[in-house]
Amino acid sequence: MKRVVILVLSALSLMAMAEDKQVAILEPIAMTKEVSTMHRSMVRGEMVKAISNQSGYAAFTRTDIDQIMSEQNFQQSGMVDDATRKRLGAMQGVDYVCITKITREGNSFYLEANLVNIESGQISNPATQYGELDGGSLSNMLVACEKLAAELVKEQVEPVYTVVEKMPEFPGGVVDMFKFIRETLQYPVDAQELGIQGKVICQFVVNIDGSLSDIEVSRSSGFPSLDVEAVRIIKAMPKWQPGENRGEYVRVRFTAPITFRL
Repeated sequence: MKRVVILVLSALSLMAMAEDKQVAILEPIAMTKEVSTMHRSMVRGEMVKAISNQSGYAAFTRTDIDQIMSEQNFQQSGMVDDATRKRLGAMQGVDYVCITKITREGNSFYLEANLVNIESGQISNPATQYGELDGGSLSNMLVACEKLAAELVKEQVEPVYTVVEKMPEFPGGVVDMFKFIRETLQYPVDAQELGIQGKVICQFVVNIDGSLSDIEVSRSSGFPSLDVEAVRIIKAMPKWQPGENRGEYVRVRFTAPITFRL
């Protein structure tokens, strides 16, 4: 019985490890001459530990990926085509690569890092840390690496697509969406009094559960109260049918126009 329990626990541990997002930590890029080889090696090592300490992530230094990235000029440009990204991901068995840049002037240092999603090719917003070396000691830089890793994965979510195999849909389709907009719209009084009409283009993300987030005005009507009302209408919408790609629900950025006519 004891042996069975141990085997079950081991299997559960392996399953948990398999669920971790795999991150290849690339050789950091030196942005100034004062960044030494030691600085780069130290930051890389600390980033491996720091990202691995974040729940749901496992980080590695992949020595062979450095040569591949160098040949593709990946670290400098941050861009290669989708086919290359997928090939790199397959070769390395990782979900992300981490690109770190180091700038140092005197005792001041600046760290910047991005995560690149291998499957989608999307690059995360940069995480940054600034600090001062304590009397030449690198201890502050080590602390900065831990904060950098935490910041880097804190807001990391599944990629947002703009085009997928099956686009998200309002319940009942486009006709019902415009019906909902007409019935929900409350024409702002100030716009009515001034005879203001216009169109507001709203942009938002349809999440995998159909909820809407990141709602914003991508093109204003030119009259603030119309823009505010358009956002209110989008926020009032019920859950959508989420988008699908390769048989899985994915997050999709969607655009919808809202027209104000008297």
